[in-house]
Amino acid sequence: MSRRLRLFLLELPPPMHGMTYINKIIYDDINKDPNILVFKLEYGGNIDDIGKKSIYRILKNLISMLGVWSVFLLHRPNTVYSVLSATNFGIVRDFLNLLPAVVFGIKKTLHLHGFTYFDIYHKSKIYRTIFDILKKNSKFIVLCDKQKKIADGLFGINSFILPNCLRENAKAKRRDKHNEYLKLLYIGNISKAKGVFDLVKAVCLMDNVKLTIAGQVWTDSKEFELLIQNNAEKVNFVGFADENLKRELFASHDIFCLPSNLEEGSPISIIEAMSFGMPILASNKGCVPDMILRCGFVFEAPISSDILDNAITYITSNYEKLSAASLREYEGKYSREVFIKNFKELLCVQY
Repeated sequence: MSRRLRLFLLELPPPMHGMTYINKIIYDDINKDPNILVFKLEYGGNIDDIGKKSIYRILKNLISMLGVWSVFLLHRPNTVYSVLSATNFGIVRDFLNLLPAVVFGIKKTLHLHGFTYFDIYHKSKIYRTIFDILKKNSKFIVLCDKQKKIADGLFGINSFILPNCLRENAKAKRRDKHNEYLKLLYIGNISKAKGVFDLVKAVCLMDNVKLTIAGQVWTDSKEFELLIQNNAEKVNFVGFADENLKRELFASHDIFCLPSNLEEGSPISIIEAMSFGMPILASNKGCVPDMILRCGFVFEAPISSDILDNAITYITSNYEKLSAASLREYEGKYSREVFIKNFKELLCVQY
């Protein structure tokens, strides 16, 4: 009897972002399985280049496509796993990669990271046509219940929920919040769309609250620099945070903030904060409400000083309960062990 072979098409870091972070976790678990074949998609570039087109990147995509085709033809896998892109350029690339699976009727598991799919599906005929071709003989993985409801209704599918996770469990326990003043933390990409500018302005209007920001400035860097300089007593910008610095920041701050104006997927930063037992203060965007319903405060973006004041009052009044809930949510839904177990179970679900 011939063995059943699964093919995984995985884009791995660099660049490091939510999707490649999760792909690396999957790769580390499956790469030694004799029944699994991994093809590493090497598109190159930095995180700033995501979504940008160039001759170099197009050539890299074509080389990867030819490599994928050769794997299909030589090994004839029974199933294939791939993340789907949420751009016109990306979906064409993904379609070409998966064309042998479409032609030969190979079953597909397609992973949808985030909410951008829905808007482009409505607006782009090219995207909609390709997506509808790919969805045949496929099962879909999404990040949360909200995404599942939209995806199932719009695409006519029955998707499976698999939240993101952390590569490593935190080795720290929560301590009580500060008594002198409250320490807020934001870690992530810095832009107006992420709500960081509004958060700084809100914090500066409040007493006994300080904010630390870590990350890479994506847009309006001069304005952000001036904003930080003018509010240095209230806001500390530490730049990019490696894993060691992030652990120090999570362990030494009281509340994690994600004031995004964008539809978020399943942010790794929130999961990291949960693993340290931090209550979460975040906007009602994407999967965030599903994630922090029991361990934080959800508000309607954009954030303001009044919203921040109400959120802090609620969180400080329920700090121990929310901190304990964060740890429970992490251990029950977002640990690596839970993710891998659920992922493998989903792969075995019948099409």
